[in-house]
Amino acid sequence: KISVYYLAHLFKSNTGITVTEFKNEYRLTKAKRLLVSTNRSIADIASEVGFCNSSYFAEVFAKNESIPPSEYRKYHKNN
Repeated sequence: KISVYYLAHLFKSNTGITVTEFKNEYRLTKAKRLLVSTNRSIADIASEVGFCNSSYFAEVFAKNESIPPSEYRKYHKNN
């Protein structure tokens, strides 16, 4: 039986990122697609892609993209 901690260690040693980072990257990729292709609220998108609340989603999004989700939507819908 493999422990969760050992599995997380193996994941990071093979991918270079943590499981949480991988999960957030996956979620953000899906969120970016939804931000540009729909007019759904940011809170709805945050919930759909698996974030517990929209504030945390906005924080993670801005940290990774260097721009808040609302600005990302404006920029990419106009270009």
